[in-house]
Amino acid sequence: MTTRTAPDVRRQQLLRVAERIFATRPYASVSVQEIADEAGVTRGLIHHYFGNKNGVMAAVIREIAPDRAPAVLPAEGSVRERVEIRVDLLMSVFESHSEAWLATLGLGPSLESPLKEVAEDLWEKQYRIWQATFADVIELNQRTRTLYASYRGFNQATCRQWLGGELSREDAREFLVSTQTALIEQLGPKLT
Repeated sequence: MTTRTAPDVRRQQLLRVAERIFATRPYASVSVQEIADEAGVTRGLIHHYFGNKNGVMAAVIREIAPDRAPAVLPAEGSVRERVEIRVDLLMSVFESHSEAWLATLGLGPSLESPLKEVAEDLWEKQYRIWQATFADVIELNQRTRTLYASYRGFNQATCRQWLGGELSREDAREFLVSTQTALIEQLGPKLT
């Protein structure tokens, strides 16, 4: 008699396989059949859980949702101290889901629906948390949104190099902390 795997356990197993494959190859070159073969299941089971390849990747992106990232920090301490706390917490999330992050970062600006909407929702939530954490220095407006979008691009490039082994964790942390601190302290007040 065979033991049947619980649906939530099976779904997580499939996500781990997909995450690993997406992290090592360009998204366009991965097929649902390849994910199924690697997981030892039928293609129909992948479709049952996720719909299609975009659905698989959307689920991978959701795995790195901001509820696992830092929440709003109180306006205590210097800007740099708050930035350091946020960067350390985010880097911990990135490390625990490095394959998902590499897969997501590998797509860059070529995200399509529904992936684009999922990623943008995550970034919007993080933007609001970021703005609230530094509300004593910056305002919520289009100019600070643009500032955050610029930092977001830098963050993605830095994390891609760090998670890909081209940059040490210490260097990546310093790049992220120093750049974000300078943007907030030097440009933030000018964007009100």
